[in-house]
Amino acid sequence: MDQKNRRADARHAQEEPLLLRRRPREEHLDEDPTLVRGTSNDVSAGGLSLSAPFAAAHGDALDLWISWTPNGRKYLLAGHVRWCSQLPGHAQLGVALTESPGTDYLDWQSLFRSQMRLVRSEGED
Repeated sequence: MDQKNRRADARHAQEEPLLLRRRPREEHLDEDPTLVRGTSNDVSAGGLSLSAPFAAAHGDALDLWISWTPNGRKYLLAGHVRWCSQLPGHAQLGVALTESPGTDYLDWQSLFRSQMRLVRSEGED
């Protein structure tokens, strides 16, 4: 199974604006933690793929603020890079979300559980 297809949760193609920040590694504590703009490509309860203006290494920790157009809410999430593909002018990142204090991880999970219930109930007649 290739790295990009390891997500266990159902994916939803969703382009949403986001802000992201790479948390500095111990060996690079002087690294600039500036927020940059990105865009989600697809999302799931446990992760997302996104376009970013920088490449990242497997395991790099990220903070993400993603706007969610369907409910007008923004979610603060944390995760780790699972894969990265460098492209001209930007990179595609796969991010596995992690539950972290102060984030909206549980609300994000709930968002997808409620969507799955809606899909199932619509098909059950």
